[in-house]
Amino acid sequence: MTFLLDTTVISELRRPERAAANVRSWIERQNEDELFCSCISMLELEIGALRALYRNLPQGKVLRSWIDNQVLSSF
Repeated sequence: MTFLLDTTVISELRRPERAAANVRSWIERQNEDELFCSCISMLELEIGALRALYRNLPQGKVLRSWIDNQVLSSF
């Protein structure tokens, strides 16, 4: 079965040690090849990173790196 992940789920997984236990547990049971992200979710993540860059440059850079190095390569 395939799943289209909502932006909130993807964001929740950015810091697994802080993610909600039920989200972490569910994602661990899934096959990575069956998890997908919509272009709308990608846009929402991009907008969030851009907003963070203006508010807090170091945090914005962390989000930008996470998107580039983990999110895009995963989806």
